[in-house]
Parts: sequence; structure tokens; C-alpha cells
Amino acid sequence: MGQRLLTAAVVIPVILAFIWVGTLPFFIVAAVILMIAQWEFYGIAASPQISPHKGICLSAGFLILASAYLRPSNMLLSSQKGIPALVLTLSLAALLVGHLFGKNIRYFIESLGVSMAGIFMIPWLGSYFILLRDIAPYGREYFLLMIGGVWIVDTAAYIVGSKYGKKKLAKTISPNKTALGFIAGVIAGVAFTFIWH
Repeated sequence: MGQRLLTAAVVIPVILAFIWVGTLPFFIVAAVILMIAQWEFYGIAASPQISPHKGICLSAGFLILASAYLRPSNMLLSSQKGIPALVLTLSLAALLVGHLFGKNIRYFIESLGVSMAGIFMIPWLGSYFILLRDIAPYGREYFLLMIGGVWIVDTAAYIVGSKYGKKKLAKTISPNKTALGFIAGVIAGVAFTFIWH
């Protein structure tokens, strides 16, 4: 526990500083974290039968993040229909060819699905962190609201659920989550948002 608190005491102020500054430093930190997460996802999802094309997928992920950062200032969300869509199209074409001529053609659909899932779930969704932070003039406040809200919801759900929760919410996915903890998290999140506003 002491090690965790020490790590939090060092890491949290650094992360908050990057969020506060925004622009290129924030993009670099966000991109590094998301690319590591994407790499880890493929490591977890891979098996002797399923072989995602990490090179193509990680390249596509970075290009999606970069396009979110480099978009014109007057194109907050519309750029998501342009360059990222082109990146996804080219990535899908490259992955189709790569998996068709790969070692495990028998598991073509599974490998292709895992490859695309990693792109959509991490860099594609993660690019909205960059877009959210860059909303003028309150992007920083919106991002801090999101981070704070997640922390408040998670903390309230954990405290109430572990102490008073009886009915399990989803045993197979997360055995310790309870319905009461979920309700407490929702209430705490709504209250935090109203107080912040």
C-alpha cells in the first residue's frame, strides 16, 4: 500500500501537469500511454492460433492519434471523418492482405477481428481524449472533470460495494463488483458533476 501511495504521489501531479499544459506535451504522453495499451492488448489477445499484425495496427493507431492532434483548429470533430477514416480503410486493406497470406489462414477471421478491435478500442476511442482536451476554451476543465469523475465513481463504488454490497453485478467478468456499489458510483458521479459545474 505504501508503494502505491508513493507512486500515486509522484505520478498524479506529473499527469495533471501535462493535462494542464495541453498541446504537444499532452499529446506525447497520451500517445505513449495509448500505444503501450494497444501493444498490451495484442499481447493478451494473441494465441498460437490468433496472430494480430502488430506492426500495421500500431502504425494505424499512431496515425489516428496524430490526425486528431494535427487537425485544423476549426475542425474539432469533422476531421474524424477524414484522415482517421482513411487510415482505417487502408489499415483494413493491409490487414486483409497480411492475414490472407499469413501462417494461420484457418483463423483468418479471428486474427483480423482482434487486429481491428485493438485499433477501434484503444487509439480510435483514445483520440477523443486529445479532442476533448483541445475544446476551446474549456477543454482542460472538461478533461479534469472526466478524470475526477472516473476517480470519484470508482472510489464510491469500491467503498460502498465492498462494505455493504451483497448482490453481485457480473460474477464472470468482475466477481467483486456489486449492484449497490454500481448505484453508489452513479450517484457519486452525478453529484460530483453538479458540484463541479
